[in-house]
Amino acid sequence: MAGSLQLPLVDLFSADRAAAVQSIREACLEYGFFYIKNHGIDREIQLVFRESEKFFSLPFDEKMKLQRNDDHRGYTPPYAENLDPSSKSKGETGLHAKQAEKSASPVRSAQATESKESDLEGILRDLRGEFECRDCLGISF
Repeated sequence: MAGSLQLPLVDLFSADRAAAVQSIREACLEYGFFYIKNHGIDREIQLVFRESEKFFSLPFDEKMKLQRNDDHRGYTPPYAENLDPSSKSKGETGLHAKQAEKSASPVRSAQATESKESDLEGILRDLRGEFECRDCLGISF
């Protein structure tokens, strides 16, 4: 089995802003992902990870109550999407909770009934909060 991948760690509190930007660029080009530290986002963001963990530990039928809709929000079950036809899907799942437009409901879908929204409201609320934190970080950088 191959060794584990070591993702780069970028320090956003560095006095050399240009070096931090260059580190982000290199990490994106080489890995596509990176960790950040000293980002200034409140530690409560850990709640997002806990809520995601809660959601993905639900039974399949419960997750399917929030199946992805036409706005690409919601749960994507295993093998439902394959973005690269030349490769075999590995059965990835996802919860797409992108930030809602200001005038829109957080879960816009004809499929999402009030009961479905209320069952998962805490999870979705916390995930949307994470988007707001990231937006602020991106704007400040």
